[in-house]
Amino acid sequence: DSRLRRAIDADGLFDPGSCSFWSNCTLENDGDDVEKGGAAQNLTATRNVYTYTGASVNPSSPITLSSSSAYRVHEDNSAITAEMLGLTDAIVGDYNGSGAVDDTDLAAARRAVLRIGRGVSEFDETLAINEMGDPIHSRPSVIIYDGDVNDADGDGINPVFAIAISTNEGYFHLIDAQTGQEIFSFIPKEMLPLLWKINKEPTASTGDQRFDTYGLDASPVVLWKDVNGDDVITSDDGDRVVVYLAQRRGGRNLYALDITVPTAPRLLWHIEGGVTPGFEELGQTWSEPTLTKVKEANGTLTDVLVFGGGYDEDRYDDAGAAANAEDIGRAVFVVEALTGTTRFSVGPTGTVETYSLELASLQDSVPAQVRVLDLYDDGVMDRVYFNDIVGRIFRVDFNNSGSSTTLHGGGLVATLTNTTGCDWSGSPNACRRFYNSLDVAVMTGFPVAPYIQLAMGSGYRAHPKDDSTQDRFYVVYDQAVVDLLATTDYATRYGANGFTEANDLANVTDIPANTTYAEEESALTAILTASDIHGWYLDMDQTIGEKVISESLTIGGQLVFTTYIPSNLATADACSAGLGNGRVYLINAFNGLPEATLGDGVVTLLQPTDEVKETQRYKLLPREGMPTDPTIVFKEKADGTIDPTLVVGTQLPMPPGLIKAKPIRRTWWREE
Repeated sequence: DSRLRRAIDADGLFDPGSCSFWSNCTLENDGDDVEKGGAAQNLTATRNVYTYTGASVNPSSPITLSSSSAYRVHEDNSAITAEMLGLTDAIVGDYNGSGAVDDTDLAAARRAVLRIGRGVSEFDETLAINEMGDPIHSRPSVIIYDGDVNDADGDGINPVFAIAISTNEGYFHLIDAQTGQEIFSFIPKEMLPLLWKINKEPTASTGDQRFDTYGLDASPVVLWKDVNGDDVITSDDGDRVVVYLAQRRGGRNLYALDITVPTAPRLLWHIEGGVTPGFEELGQTWSEPTLTKVKEANGTLTDVLVFGGGYDEDRYDDAGAAANAEDIGRAVFVVEALTGTTRFSVGPTGTVETYSLELASLQDSVPAQVRVLDLYDDGVMDRVYFNDIVGRIFRVDFNNSGSSTTLHGGGLVATLTNTTGCDWSGSPNACRRFYNSLDVAVMTGFPVAPYIQLAMGSGYRAHPKDDSTQDRFYVVYDQAVVDLLATTDYATRYGANGFTEANDLANVTDIPANTTYAEEESALTAILTASDIHGWYLDMDQTIGEKVISESLTIGGQLVFTTYIPSNLATADACSAGLGNGRVYLINAFNGLPEATLGDGVVTLLQPTDEVKETQRYKLLPREGMPTDPTIVFKEKADGTIDPTLVVGTQLPMPPGLIKAKPIRRTWWREE
């Protein structure tokens, strides 16, 4: 912590005796109390809070938000009307207590809400409100503005970092990483009605409105361009820092802010799902944009964002919703990062919209992040893989052999659920949901290698306590590694419906009793190298509602992922809060066998002569609640070797030496 004491206790929780950075813990510690310390404690009564109330933005003429009082969130800014705040006579009532409902009530409510919106008391503007919204689905991003530790720029060794974070109060915050002071915050005009809902509705005092309200409910994505490589962002050098803000549960929009000069942020563009031409199909913006590049005819490269069509909450929040009945989210977009202009798009057939590639099988939402492959390590997008919510896996190839990037073709690789007549109430096992992104890895050294591994698990994120579905973890082999496939090639290579669970994947869940690792590995190799097998799947434990909520990681031929179990396995206490438990899995990427004795108490890597058991695949995480995605942290040891360590949230669930470290090398092959 800030006093160089241990911040995390043995259970993976913040230690009550810890003190967060940016805090003064003279009177009390704050490390385990989310209502104390942090950036919220450092908010002042003179914040720079911006919005933009215009109808559209021309990317060639960005809006410098600090240039005019018309862009400030302030009660004196007449551009922000009561209507923009969602205020009506019926909502505010007799706000000023005069005994009658009239225009003075709207004016008083507007004034109060905008004072709260800029972070001061509605009764005394000299008193700061030291509160921030929750960033429940938002990961902070650290931005380097001056990383020059050798003083090449002559201004001394004074590194400058900022932290970007979005919250469900509808704000994007840029925070000075050294001091914890807010540099500025931005709230889109579409989020302005949240100010009343969160702070002034009758139930706001109970916290209910904060709990179930979503605003900018996604992680900021940062484009960081240091043209001359001096680790110092300078606009005169042509450097750029742009942050992209999606809404996830909060809505269907996407915003681009140029924060190259952090004290003078500029709104570059925004896309409004269902309104902006070409984005009628864009649903809730769950799909985190991926930054990559495309080639131009003049030899330059253009930064682009790749993202899925998002989520249709009207259909998939409903446990009885059927597949093939979707009307938004069925798309993938590639847009220029600095202008928002569409370069390529993939969508369904039979709609009024026109797409670069239209696929009849693309009939359901794409809420997960699109995986982009740069196969030739030249910085240019060569291929994307993506999955829809009912388990179809798609591939699209881009051709960069000419002067500019073109879309070559795409189609369906696999169908991992029964999408025909999927009825939750009638056949729940056919309705697995796939909210997670694909784990894509080029695999070598396995019996059917080289191939591209496509791994993901199912789990009903909108209903995490559901236990009526047999969820699974899947691995699909795509052996067309470097081929450019035309759209007409897919039915021949993968089948009319792509690879399917019934016809092309092996169930590797069961392990016979009294079997050694070597015996089971040999048996599975014979099964998985058959010409008609193109992957495998692993059953989760339906009896306890186990589901895959996280994305998986592939490293050194191993797969790591976490699962969520609604019931509390670690305690029989009837008074338990019922947060559920998590498991962490460590398995062989080729065959799904355990890699270590995770379920046996003493954890060691399995040897060929060791008995292998199904329960060795996973370990119960000590901390209750839904686990985060697994992360691998690489540490260099004294002898120069790399020691990869698995981290799940704040937990270190495995001893050293279980995650295999292999040196990175470039591998080439030719396919005829």
